[in-house]
Amino acid sequence: IPLVLMTVLGGCGSANKNIRMGAGDIGGIYYSFSGAFAGIFNQDNTASKIELKNTAGSAANIRLLSGRYIDLGIAQMDIADSAYNGNGPSDEKKYQGYKAIATLYTEACQIVVKDDSDIASVDDLQDKLIGVQQGTTGHLYCADDFGEDHVNALPNGATAVQALLQGKVDCVVIDQEPAKAFVEANEGLKILDTAYTTED
Repeated sequence: IPLVLMTVLGGCGSANKNIRMGAGDIGGIYYSFSGAFAGIFNQDNTASKIELKNTAGSAANIRLLSGRYIDLGIAQMDIADSAYNGNGPSDEKKYQGYKAIATLYTEACQIVVKDDSDIASVDDLQDKLIGVQQGTTGHLYCADDFGEDHVNALPNGATAVQALLQGKVDCVVIDQEPAKAFVEANEGLKILDTAYTTED
């Protein structure tokens, strides 16, 4: 899924105004990128500075951009497009008033399971309890595909992974880079070969 940098229509405001950037959850890949981006920008600019805002990710950033609570944010292209047209997986309201200014990188939602799990693909998620980070792409798609009663929406990715390790959920659906980091840091976990969502 292409990840894009979005801004409100009309740019990020006038000179001498700080730019509020939706940076995702602290410790996540969005936040890491946003921190690096803000560091470079703030070093080279004296009139305006980027202020990082902790958010729930793509869907939250789109809503915040549309409401002008932030001026800049990272979002997955499919989520931004669905929100703009009002045909999102779980929200038919149109969120507009923003535009894409740069494509950052391609991303996919991955399925993380225990090594001994009987889940081998997306097809095996029926009737399973899926751990997700609340308000993220994974949350939206899992709720739409399997229903909210099969989704345990948790405050962040680390909490979702802990729930998996403790047997409170059967798997975790999370973005690719955090998935890799969590599997590397926690013995007994693996990423399925087939991603939950992909986009050319």
